[in-house]
Amino acid sequence: MEKFIRIPMEVLNDENITSSAKLLLGVIISFSNNDYKVAFASNAKYARALDLSARTITRLIKELKDQNYISIRYDYYGTRRDISVNYSHERLK
Repeated sequence: MEKFIRIPMEVLNDENITSSAKLLLGVIISFSNNDYKVAFASNAKYARALDLSARTITRLIKELKDQNYISIRYDYYGTRRDISVNYSHERLK
């Protein structure tokens, strides 16, 4: 994992998502800096990283997904989740 997070200015200026969601997106971008370009972390790990509750992380992930900043994919059994950043999103181009 990187020692910093990166949040594009276009995202910072987006009034459609909360500041906490913007911060979470930066963490997801940082966590997805791997060969697969996806973040495998659990909500609990995001919660620890941002000092928020897991329930808040669930709400923020939904917010980012609803605004099309991220895509979520589950394995066949629904036990493993991968989050990828939608770099095709108009704010991330």
